[in-house]
Order: sequence, then C-alpha cells, then structure tokens
Amino acid sequence: MADGEKHEHAEQPVSDTPFSAPAPEPGDAADVWLAGAIGAAECPEIARVERWATRPEGSSQAGLTVFHHNNSRNFVRPL
Repeated sequence: MADGEKHEHAEQPVSDTPFSAPAPEPGDAADVWLAGAIGAAECPEIARVERWATRPEGSSQAGLTVFHHNNSRNFVRPL
C-alpha cells in the first residue's frame, strides 16, 4: 500500500513505463534472480526494483524492494 493508504477501497493500479532487468546468469545471488524475474515480466505497474545489497549503506540481508507507480511497495526476501 502507498504511504497513508488504508484498506477502505479497492486497489487503484497505476500503469506507466514498466521496469525491466537483464536476465540473471548462473551463479548469481538469489536477489539478482528475483530482480531479473520481476524485470522479465515487464509489468507496467512496477516502476523500479532496488536490491538491498546495492544500496549506498548496504545491507546484511538479501532482498529487494519493489516500487510501484501508485507509490506502494513490496519488500521481498529470498528464503
């Protein structure tokens, strides 16, 4: 859900330029595979994907954040 949004109404998807990513290579980390799979779908509701490992401050956990054009986000971690 977007910041401040409540479960009071149906989701309002917003479409725009879809996020795309290169296909992962054998031996790539799980978060690279997840970003590649999401990017291969080229969903017009997804604006971008941020891998936690590539953040300037880094991260001790593997995962990513999926940002949608309607300002909602998904937090995804490989198991």
